[in-house]
Amino acid sequence: MTEPLLEGARRSTRTKAQWVEVERLLGSGAQGYVYSTVEPMGCFVKQYTDPADQVAELRILQLLRGIDGVPTVLASTADSPAAVLCAPVGASLSLHRGDVPQISLVARSCVAVLRFVHARQIVHRDLRLSNILLYNNSALIIDWASASTIDDAPLYSYQGAVHFAADAVLFALSADPVTRRIQYLPEHDLEGLVKSMFAAMYPTYVNSLLSVPRLDFTSTRLFWTKCADDHPTLAALLKGARESNYDQLTELFTI
Repeated sequence: MTEPLLEGARRSTRTKAQWVEVERLLGSGAQGYVYSTVEPMGCFVKQYTDPADQVAELRILQLLRGIDGVPTVLASTADSPAAVLCAPVGASLSLHRGDVPQISLVARSCVAVLRFVHARQIVHRDLRLSNILLYNNSALIIDWASASTIDDAPLYSYQGAVHFAADAVLFALSADPVTRRIQYLPEHDLEGLVKSMFAAMYPTYVNSLLSVPRLDFTSTRLFWTKCADDHPTLAALLKGARESNYDQLTELFTI
């Protein structure tokens, strides 16, 4: 298991010809650790537990180069630990939970980013609140190591957050809980976005959602059905997502 770079004190790591001084831990997960940096400023560095995840993420970020709302790779190293330096760094949406106008603004920005991403035949496959950051009042979508091209998507098992997964994904997981292989499509990204943004707008629902066992796919699907019944706008958003209607999603996220 790769050890984190930061354990209560600043440390430096070498990334190609640049010295990267990490400031603080922004988050961690199965793929590794993410830190903001002191030098260079306004960046973040991701340290990978498995170098294969670094290779996968670098490939996708290269394919998405030039799209606003997707991090730009500045440097990388395959040395132990494998790491990638990216810019810009965004702020967590956690401070804005319950702020419907702000979350709506971020959601519209996410729809715009995904429109360009999907046009390049790429799906993120793990859209959730922790992977959407706020940067200059716009969205910054991070953590592309689970992403794939649409042609490759059927070859990969689902790796995303089950609680925010599209209903079609939950059906597939129920039918095939062992290999968890599905054909992951752009509309599944959009539905994951809608559910994540709803959870950010109405955080009281999150506690109920997280009480559902992670592998109880039927209960998770029924939870979202109940939410849609209670909130007509959510029902309309889910319909727009399932139809990959970017324009409708943008309009419905306008508060």
